[in-house]
Amino acid sequence: MTIRELIDELEYAAEVAGEYVEVRYASQPAWPFENSITNVVALTRESREENARSEMRDGGMTEEEINQNLAMGEIESTENVVYLEEGSQLGYLSGEAKAAIGW
Repeated sequence: MTIRELIDELEYAAEVAGEYVEVRYASQPAWPFENSITNVVALTRESREENARSEMRDGGMTEEEINQNLAMGEIESTENVVYLEEGSQLGYLSGEAKAAIGW
């Protein structure tokens, strides 16, 4: 799912259920739970590079060594991704939620 598709789905849900309803995450179809969402994190090529630079600086590397490592591909991914952080497990997923999801 792209961020645009997620936004569209959330905008539709807001129209149907209201803008201030709780958003939860359903997981594990075989043993379904519902969880809160505690954070949204966007990782970009730029943020990954800055995180990598910071870790290497903390490890005592010089800027020259850092630049060499980055030139050799020390960043795990160049793909931009948005992560929804799983929060607390709130309980078992209700039967009606399972049916609505198609589990």
